[in-house]
Amino acid sequence: MAWHDQAATKPPETLIRFTERLESRGIELVEANMPDSLDQGKDFIADTPIGRIWIIALKNTWTLRLAAPGAKYFANASDWKACREGRLHNWRTPTLDESIEWLTQVLSEGIPGDISIAKLDRLAGFRVRHGRTAVWLASTGIAIALLALSLSLFWVASVTNNSIARVNGVFCLIIFIIYLAKCAKAMWILRK
Repeated sequence: MAWHDQAATKPPETLIRFTERLESRGIELVEANMPDSLDQGKDFIADTPIGRIWIIALKNTWTLRLAAPGAKYFANASDWKACREGRLHNWRTPTLDESIEWLTQVLSEGIPGDISIAKLDRLAGFRVRHGRTAVWLASTGIAIALLALSLSLFWVASVTNNSIARVNGVFCLIIFIIYLAKCAKAMWILRK
């Protein structure tokens, strides 16, 4: 039975071809329980000469990360690029195709000398430690802005007796409620 037969959702063909190339090199994928996993699907690990590759399944989204030898955290392709550029933080999430291209290159060429495992670990660790907080703060800020806009439009409607402001206030309130429901669902998934 292939690894993707055990997955909760079918992975994209590009990911299946990438893992087939790994398997042709004698690198086996095993199911893994990872501490950072969000338990939305089965995750897989491959031990390679360049470190451990973590294949993450989050509902219908698939992503790849690499823990280089001696690293505490799994880094993604954007962390790797940020490390090479000397940046201190990285919030960008790479696409699956970018991740596959990055790992294919690193597997064929090895870890370049300009990559410091300690710096890469700091970048990936920062994302792991602060990522959920940043998402929570951004979501809360958007919710507060929507609520403030709704309340101010209702206030304008009551003071000026303007029906357009009242209708816009109702639409903003509806958007606010929908946004709260989606945020609550996302936070529930992150906590689970």
